[in-house]
Amino acid sequence: MTSCTLTKICSEALSVCSSCGIIDLSEPGGGPQQPQSLTTRVRRLPPRLQDSVVMEAVGDRPTADCKTTFKQQVYLPMMDTLLSELTRRFDSIQCAVMRDIKTLNPCSDKFANLDQIQSFAEAYDANMSDLEHELHQAKRMRERLSYSSKNDENIGGVPSSLVGIVTYVARYSEALHDVYRLGRIAVALPVSTTSFDRSFSPLGQIKTWVRNTMSDNKLRSVAVLGIECERVNSMSIADVVDAFVVAHKNRRIPLL
Repeated sequence: MTSCTLTKICSEALSVCSSCGIIDLSEPGGGPQQPQSLTTRVRRLPPRLQDSVVMEAVGDRPTADCKTTFKQQVYLPMMDTLLSELTRRFDSIQCAVMRDIKTLNPCSDKFANLDQIQSFAEAYDANMSDLEHELHQAKRMRERLSYSSKNDENIGGVPSSLVGIVTYVARYSEALHDVYRLGRIAVALPVSTTSFDRSFSPLGQIKTWVRNTMSDNKLRSVAVLGIECERVNSMSIADVVDAFVVAHKNRRIPLL
């Protein structure tokens, strides 16, 4: 990003901080002014670290109260993190793996194509020799299902999704071992990656510096409510209360 973009972001950040009462922009000259606060204790290194080179902060929290500190403490670290994450997540290997997942979809024109699934199979240590024969049998199985469904209406026909073909192949998992294993990975991989990223945002809001003492069970339950907020908002509070009453019949507090 250019310096103009940095200036715009810095101005918007200062404006938001000013509207929230975090800093005061009324200082002559347009510069921000930190609100007066009580003098805090000067933090020092522990005795065991006196003879060591400390690369991390030991409690001091630098304030981004001007454009220079905002660039050093917020803007540049954030851009470095974004660029490194984009490079790691969208490199050639990761993109090839995600593209190869469609090879296991029975509706795809590249279904059971060994060349199209090679990157995905190698990334998860599949036996390429066995996989070649299993893909051939999977392709023949789709053709037989398509032919049988035309002659017999009781036959369901070819599965129309990745989950459907994995469910169908599960009964032949011993014969089509690698196909079944790669199919299970293909079903879970996109969902697990997205859910893992979404979990960090609610955890940062739940466990803060003020509320940092919490049992694992409570943290796990509250995190599920925060991650699945759309499903929670769609639930009826009356139904939740009724379920709680049924599960805890010995409660002395009347809820209804």
